[in-house]
Formats: sequence, C-alpha cells, structure tokens
Amino acid sequence: MRNWWIDTCLEMASLDVIDSVFVDKILNPGIDGNLYDVNGDLANNYVSMLNDLYNELPDNKLLVGNTLRNEHVGAVRALMEIMDGSYIEPWDIMNSGQSEADAIAMSIQLMREALQKGKMINLQTNSSYGTEK
Repeated sequence: MRNWWIDTCLEMASLDVIDSVFVDKILNPGIDGNLYDVNGDLANNYVSMLNDLYNELPDNKLLVGNTLRNEHVGAVRALMEIMDGSYIEPWDIMNSGQSEADAIAMSIQLMREALQKGKMINLQTNSSYGTEK
C-alpha cells in the first residue's frame, strides 16, 4: 500500500501543472515526537513512507503537509526535516496546561522556526475557524 501511495504521488507530481504534494492529517512521528527511534532508525512506517516520498520527489517539487501542530508532542516539528513546509490550521488549539494565548504564541514560534530553516508556511487567516471572535 505504501509503495502504491508513493507511486501515485510521484505520478501526479510528474505533471507540469503540479508543483507539490500536500499531505493532510500528518501524524506525530514517534510517541516522543522524535523522527528517529532509540536505534537511529526512522520512528515508524508512516515516517518511512513520507521520507521515501520526500527523497523520490524531483528537486523542483515540494512536499508540504498539515504538519506543525501545537497540540501534539513536540508539535510535530521533527517532521520538518523531511518536509518543505507546513500548512497550519487551527493554530489556537491548546495542549495540556496552555492558555489560548499561549497556544497562539507557540504556533507563531513554530512558524518562525520553520521559516528560519527555509521552510514554507501556509496558514489559515484566523487562529480558529467556526467561532465568532
């Protein structure tokens, strides 16, 4: 199944009108949020699949995902090593013990970290959706 998914992404990305692959619902790499396990191997098969896709995409194509998420352990920032950027939605979801303001500040910090690494950020225009603020 992983090979089929990667091959399908590569086939679509080979079209001139396609400039990137977008992956929604990115999962945390490992339980501890790290990209690698204690043996130095990629954390799991999901991470291996994303890594394989990243390495097989042509240099002029991007791999972007709904990656950076404040509410997950480590904010999934480890996956930015194998992603060209992140879409961020909603960026005010709190993790344990955070206020909404802290969650928004952390999401902004995640964006800053990614941008400093040369990663692309696509964000929703407001911090939350479906609410009236």
